[in-house]
Amino acid sequence: MAQALSLLVVPVMLVLVAGLFTTMQIFIQLGRETARDQAIADQTAEFQKFLEEFRAQEASLQDYRDLMVTLLLKHHLRESAEGSEVLAIARAQTVAVLTQFDGEHNQAVTRFLSDSGLLQKPALLANTDLQDAELQKAVLQDANLAGTQLNGANLTDAVLINADFSAKEKVDGGTQTIRADLTKADLSKASLLVANLSECLLKEATLTDANLKSADLNSTELQGADLSNAKLQGADLSPATVPGFPLPKIPTNLTDADLRDAALQSADLSRADLTDADLTDANLTDADLSEAHGWTMEQLTAARSLKGAIMPDGQRLRSVENPEGPTFENWLKEKEKSQQDE
Repeated sequence: MAQALSLLVVPVMLVLVAGLFTTMQIFIQLGRETARDQAIADQTAEFQKFLEEFRAQEASLQDYRDLMVTLLLKHHLRESAEGSEVLAIARAQTVAVLTQFDGEHNQAVTRFLSDSGLLQKPALLANTDLQDAELQKAVLQDANLAGTQLNGANLTDAVLINADFSAKEKVDGGTQTIRADLTKADLSKASLLVANLSECLLKEATLTDANLKSADLNSTELQGADLSNAKLQGADLSPATVPGFPLPKIPTNLTDADLRDAALQSADLSRADLTDADLTDANLTDADLSEAHGWTMEQLTAARSLKGAIMPDGQRLRSVENPEGPTFENWLKEKEKSQQDE
């Protein structure tokens, strides 16, 4: 009897185990379907939210355009003086939309402002607060952005050719610089040809692959900025000067700046602070490094080219135009020998 019962237990247990396994599989499948359904529901809700926000911004953009056209045609916005009610309304509305919209809608706003001539007179964005604004691919060519707060702003791929980030104004008989704040701003791949960034704050800004050819960077604060692969041919990074003062102001600060692979041909780096700057593979052909400080032999050796460059001690290295000058290697040996003698 006991043996018969023991033989019966085995198949019963097998049936129970099989049933339990089947039940578990059903629960797992139901769990997967529930998770999948939940994921689809979440994605649908997210897309619906995006669609609603997009439609809301489209409606707001149209409202903004209608308002600006009214201010232009009926209230003579272009002729409005600083401090006027019309200009105050236009500026407040513009700042509101630029700080709330995404990059795509902000591109449309800046293109409208550029086409309407409202980036120069009146300078609608000068002295405004656009901190952390999404301005990628913004059209701000020739814009007056003096005194504008752009710290943390996203200006990737922005068109900023000939833009003025700095301006001089007379105060109590003296001259004062009104400068933009671009601290930690992202300007990667931005076009800044001939832009005026004199004395501006660009601490820890990202300027990778940016085009800064012939840009004015006098006394600019570039501490910790990433300028790797940036085009800086002909850029002026020398100290700014003030009319009536015999000595230049604070040198351009390139402390800890990343200048790897930067194109610095013919750039003016006179008196620049190069402390701990990374010059690996930078092209400094014909660059002016006279009176630059903070540099080391290792930094200059890491550069891709120094042909024809004016070195910190004022010597110009050999080039096609200056065949009598020393090569960098000879200059280096002379410098090391001089240091040993001292």
